[in-house]
Amino acid sequence: ALWGVSKPHTAMLRGRDPENVWSSTTCFSEATTILYQVTTLMSVCMYMQLRAHLLWLVPCAAAVLYISVVLFVGSTMRDAMIRIVPLVTFISVMQLHGARRHEHHVREKWLAMRRVQEQDTELKKAAKMSHAM
Repeated sequence: ALWGVSKPHTAMLRGRDPENVWSSTTCFSEATTILYQVTTLMSVCMYMQLRAHLLWLVPCAAAVLYISVVLFVGSTMRDAMIRIVPLVTFISVMQLHGARRHEHHVREKWLAMRRVQEQDTELKKAAKMSHAM
């Protein structure tokens, strides 16, 4: 199965009824797929060192895959889609915003350390010059 495609989608992609193929109810496996996508995005935002200007590709790829499969074969959660898509979009935007803020904070910290090192080097040079006189 493709990442981002649930059990019902794999059956529907082959033109079969998901309930008959999996011999169990599959109505919540689509919600699980959405949770997998949100969890993956959260993990990427928190633990992978991707720059914020490239990070938007991860949720966009997941959204394009999910939406294209839903448009192509349908959804088992048709009634909930009007609430799920905006909610997942909001979660993605918040995670991307958090990753961007974190990157900004890390960069500011790095710049401050760099300034301190430069000032320390200048002080050592000045101390050597004053000691030589």
